[in-house]
Amino acid sequence: MISVHGGEVRAATSSGGRWERTFLRHLLARADVVVSFSSALAADVIRLAPRARNRVRVIPNGVDFDDLRNRTDPHFALPPELSSKPFILNVATYEAKKAQVTLIEAFAQLAATHDDIHLVLAGRSTPWFEHVRECAAASGFEDRIHILVDLPHHSVMDWLSKATVFCLPSEYEGHPLVVMEAAAFGVPVVATSISGIRDVISDAGLGLLVPVSNVEALAEALHHVIVDPEAAATLGRNPRSVVASRFSWKRTARLYFDLAYSLLDR
Repeated sequence: MISVHGGEVRAATSSGGRWERTFLRHLLARADVVVSFSSALAADVIRLAPRARNRVRVIPNGVDFDDLRNRTDPHFALPPELSSKPFILNVATYEAKKAQVTLIEAFAQLAATHDDIHLVLAGRSTPWFEHVRECAAASGFEDRIHILVDLPHHSVMDWLSKATVFCLPSEYEGHPLVVMEAAAFGVPVVATSISGIRDVISDAGLGLLVPVSNVEALAEALHHVIVDPEAAATLGRNPRSVVASRFSWKRTARLYFDLAYSLLDR
């Protein structure tokens, strides 16, 4: 059994990855089963190693609601400038495919008509971070854009527990745990309609999905959540039971256990 996580597949399919590609294609083709955590990654595996097509299985990663809630600090308080203010939260590594720049442009449209709304970006530092900061400065609303870098996971959960809406406008995702973490805290999700995200938000009642790189559609979806608290509450409440039943670590462990036993039986 081989479990793939995405990085090794991307490395093998990138330019200059000829030896990695040859090795991984051979390895995948000889495996009894290849486990991917999302349908998008499963498709990447099949493109890399077509001979493994009939042996690829999708077993998603999971979340533990109780553990997430226990990680939050009950004494955590937002900064004064955000106290009692609605804010959009984005959590993602600072890189082009995470589309923080698209979110900043959409936020600028919202901020022009919503005087009290703020945007909080939290992510791992990369060279792309400087470009994101420059775009925030050029937006005209730099005083309402808060950029956090390299927060530990428990601090991210503190911010997520206080967010008005969580937004993930990525151009590519594998299986974003942070979308499921937002569900654990009842935070409505606005995201792009891409395969990794659609694995979690499988219908309209679980979140609002917009096309990739569409600033206007993203701004409109965020506006809808912000001005309609009842709709926001519904979008925050609906995913909880779905995520709890489909994306728990207990279910993930059971799927691996059953798959391993099926190999032994065979």
